[in-house]
Amino acid sequence: MQMVGKWEENKKNIGQTALTAMLALGLFALLFLIRDLFPLGDGSILMIDLHSQYVPLLYRFYDVVTGQKNLFMDLNASGGAYLYADTINEMINPFNYILLLFGRERIYLAVNVLLACYGTASAVSACVFLQKLWPERNAWNIPLSICYAFSAFCAGQFQIIKWMYLPVLFPLFLLACLRLLREKKWGMYALLLGYQLALSLQLGAMTLLFTLFGSGFCFAYKRKADSADEIKRTVSALVIGTVTGVLLSAFVLLPNAIQLLHSARSGENQSYFDVMRQHGLNDLFERIYQFAHPVLLAMAAGFVGKWFQKKLPRECAILIRKHCRAREKRYSLRLCRFFHLCRVSKTFEISRIPIPL
Repeated sequence: MQMVGKWEENKKNIGQTALTAMLALGLFALLFLIRDLFPLGDGSILMIDLHSQYVPLLYRFYDVVTGQKNLFMDLNASGGAYLYADTINEMINPFNYILLLFGRERIYLAVNVLLACYGTASAVSACVFLQKLWPERNAWNIPLSICYAFSAFCAGQFQIIKWMYLPVLFPLFLLACLRLLREKKWGMYALLLGYQLALSLQLGAMTLLFTLFGSGFCFAYKRKADSADEIKRTVSALVIGTVTGVLLSAFVLLPNAIQLLHSARSGENQSYFDVMRQHGLNDLFERIYQFAHPVLLAMAAGFVGKWFQKKLPRECAILIRKHCRAREKRYSLRLCRFFHLCRVSKTFEISRIPIPL
């Protein structure tokens, strides 16, 4: 009888996930139809960095996969350039292989389809996350998943198409984090952390910062509820998983880090360390802010919220605790608030980018 109930629940979840995917695809189809975008029109989403930087990288990806160029050197770029660090993360992204279905001459149009696939996968990923975390609230899964897929991040960062993996993997990464905290199993956490670092050094670093700050948030909460031995086991699993994840990404992380440290974008063709020596600590703090301000703002908001809760009248505090008795529900509430504030601060950051409507 229990197996029958489990099968019915799984069937319901599969149906809900499939409906979420169809709705997301339908909304993208409606958008493409209204805006006359390929494959329902002749237009393309090429703009800003997508036009000048990331579609050329996708052309190079196509040439490497089809054997027309090698993975390491490109003699057609700047009279000869070492492009392993710029190409390998495109090679390990399975979404990019969709472009092979359209041919090289239509890659500039096929990025529309690539964006739709990212958005649909994001909706599916969010739906799975909600099914696992709040199985008793299935009615909200589909609308919340669709809102997640069409979030401000998608609207602002689609022009950096290689970053669109983040909404797809991040809900699954959160589930892996919760599994580590609950069961002390760090394998999936390490695999997803390493994969995100390999796909993008910038967003991988953001994910790593989220993990470090979020774990501090978690342990500040758990120290009153769990034994010292339980906390040590959790910390050990987190450290082992994090180190393993970083090591798994070393084949991409090291070349990217070397290239980043010697990037011309650091100013006057100098490395970051040279700029710091010339301009003092201002440049260092600016770069730390660029990477860390969403999580830092979220942490500050968390502490303000905790202080505010202490100042509430005793009756209000009792009422709040009454509705959040379960330990995991209280932690989930704080984690979701933390995640939401990260996304809100990211929205403010990208609000300066003109979005074509």
